[in-house]
Amino acid sequence: MNFSSIALSTFVLIILPSLLVISNVLLRNYYSSSVLEYSVYYFQIAVSIVMLLLYPLSSVVELKEDRLTNEDCKKLVSEYEYVKKIIYILLPFFLLYIISFLSGNLLFDFAGPQDTGSETANTITVIAQAFLYFSIASLFAVTSALLRVILLLAKKNFQFYLAKGCFDISFEKEDNKVDRVKYLLKGLYFYNKYLKRNLGLQINDLENICYNIIVKILHDSEGKSSVYQAFKSGDGLDPIEHLSGYQKEKNKPFMVKNSLVERIKQWIGILSTLVSILGGLFGIAVMLIPSFPK
Repeated sequence: MNFSSIALSTFVLIILPSLLVISNVLLRNYYSSSVLEYSVYYFQIAVSIVMLLLYPLSSVVELKEDRLTNEDCKKLVSEYEYVKKIIYILLPFFLLYIISFLSGNLLFDFAGPQDTGSETANTITVIAQAFLYFSIASLFAVTSALLRVILLLAKKNFQFYLAKGCFDISFEKEDNKVDRVKYLLKGLYFYNKYLKRNLGLQINDLENICYNIIVKILHDSEGKSSVYQAFKSGDGLDPIEHLSGYQKEKNKPFMVKNSLVERIKQWIGILSTLVSILGGLFGIAVMLIPSFPK
């Protein structure tokens, strides 16, 4: 994992969808040349292969767990957050495309030529076309990003690596207490998710433990060092002993079994992601297959 991961995500999730939109404009408006028509279509197929197959699978190849360093974990956090931000920003347009398709191509109808030549109708057409093209780009980008994320999350230790990376980043934020606390909380969140996934257990009273750790690291340098040392090793269970020391009520168990509500939330998250991916792949297939040059 290195800086090229962010650059690769930028190229695949921002630049390639933009090129797809441009090629779609050419395909919709310039049919005079059969060579152009074939070139644009096969370009779209090539981009689809890169975005929907090569880019997601590269996450599996890049993540070499036996050689993962602390620096790699920090860069993994940066890439993961970057890809998630892209998903959150583009998700409304992704859903707009899916909803428009399910409702009978409503957006496509608005984006098409209007019979009336009124200025209002022309304005609506231009706005609808802009939303349509941006939604097409979002359809590809979000589907590609979700595929990459779900393949990363499929690795059972991935959330532990995210926790390690967050704690390392937090440790380095000496002059920014807000960022230090922010990444520490993210690290605890990822670690709790790791425990849920691998042990079927979660940290009991996590909020109070987070509060106790924050107070400790902000006012006690030794306590700070102890918290961060808990995540230095590659053993996913080592932090339990360190973190349990921040539990005030010693008579309560540090870890409890996942509740039914938590398990339902986990499955809802997984199913919603899979449904979004399948919806995206279906939308892409429906868009590309009919446009095959005659």
